[in-house]
Amino acid sequence: MNEKAINNYDKQPKEKIMKNADPKKDTATTLKQHLHKAVLLVEDTKSIILTEKKMLNDIGFENVMMAYDGQDAIEKLEQNDIGLIISDWNMPKLNGYELLQWVRQDSRFKKYHL
Repeated sequence: MNEKAINNYDKQPKEKIMKNADPKKDTATTLKQHLHKAVLLVEDTKSIILTEKKMLNDIGFENVMMAYDGQDAIEKLEQNDIGLIISDWNMPKLNGYELLQWVRQDSRFKKYHL
């Protein structure tokens, strides 16, 4: 995602974004049920992770944490109470698939829907 895409997103009023939300189809509406939970974004591209963070903040998530690879994500998962993980698949050090395997093997995360 480039700077132009980020700027175009920034120009959209929050009301317009949420006004067009369909409660039966829109993921943002489903996610709003979990606004009190911490979100962990895992993404190695800075422009993408910053855009994702802004979008989540705009729909009401206040506690959005960022990790830039799977290993960084594991460290944050071990130190914080995370309710939602949004991860890239292709990353250095530890990719999204390897992160998913780690989460599945750790008994602390059995409650997660994967």
